[in-house]
Amino acid sequence: MDLCQNQFCAEGSLKAGSRQGSVLILVLWVLFFLTALTVAVGMHVSAAMSAAERLSSRTEQRCLAEAGAQMALVVALSQTNEWDGIAADAWNRGEDDFKDITVGGGFCSVAFLSSGSDGVTVTNIGIIGEDGRLNINTILDDDESKAALVALISSVGELSAGQAEPIVAAVADWIDENDEMLTGGAESGYYASQSPPYRCANGRMRNISELRMVKGVDRALYARLAPYVTVYGTGHVNMNCAPEPVIAALAQAHASHEIDVDVCESLAEKIGEFRRGGGAFRTDDDIRDAPEELGLTGDERGLFNDIPASGLDRMSTVFRGISFAVAGEGERPGIAVEFVFDKRSGTFVSWREFR
Repeated sequence: MDLCQNQFCAEGSLKAGSRQGSVLILVLWVLFFLTALTVAVGMHVSAAMSAAERLSSRTEQRCLAEAGAQMALVVALSQTNEWDGIAADAWNRGEDDFKDITVGGGFCSVAFLSSGSDGVTVTNIGIIGEDGRLNINTILDDDESKAALVALISSVGELSAGQAEPIVAAVADWIDENDEMLTGGAESGYYASQSPPYRCANGRMRNISELRMVKGVDRALYARLAPYVTVYGTGHVNMNCAPEPVIAALAQAHASHEIDVDVCESLAEKIGEFRRGGGAFRTDDDIRDAPEELGLTGDERGLFNDIPASGLDRMSTVFRGISFAVAGEGERPGIAVEFVFDKRSGTFVSWREFR
């Protein structure tokens, strides 16, 4: 009897222990899943909070970048100066107006890009006149404008005049309002045969990127040409900010006699050196007759005077800049806005956001 009782008790104890063990294992599994759930929820919440912070930061940076562009427009509209350019004392380069502008808890700066004497791209505080570039939409106005674009494409694209002329003809066909093809040009028939097909605009370009659609303008040529051409402004070239290739192209197009390309480039280089040294075309007399400080040779001075003063200017109507936003102290620049505005209308004509 005792043996049976002991055996029964032992079996009962084993069953009770087994049940307790099962409960303990179940509890441990529940705790494990709860812990895993807690970690997963925590990670999800953390990720959501991080995403919210990033979104908030991007929104703040976007607002800061927009504020910088708007303030640049206000500065331009408030100016009564009769010249602007790359000279350090030009109003459009004032650090007080364009550098580390405090807005709320962040700040922004406005800058423009230019090419140094060694060809390296330089970042400069301020905004720059878009009128320093050749306006493609004016090439239908006169033969000299076409000749200037031919010279510019030949120079920066490293092409012969014979190779550049069909490209300029295609540009003229793109922007004229008819469907009559110029020699070497292209009209609707050519573009309809492309894959995929597309239409010829037969109207003035609204954005310089349209050049990529014109026959003969490949990616490499577009990249070389884009910094020197525009579709905005009056068509007059601001001598205070025109890049040297633009000045050389104008000189070639308006020369009253056969002249060496080297003389055109030499004239452009001297004007570039003059401006980098702080010089500027501040008056109408400077535009009509080259300042003595340029140190021009007889040929170079004659060449300068060949360029009609009516097509030159010392101030811009349209300006370009890039507004960089920094949300807080110690942070790196985030969102930036490249903008172009027309001072006459007080409106932005181009707006591109990037990081």
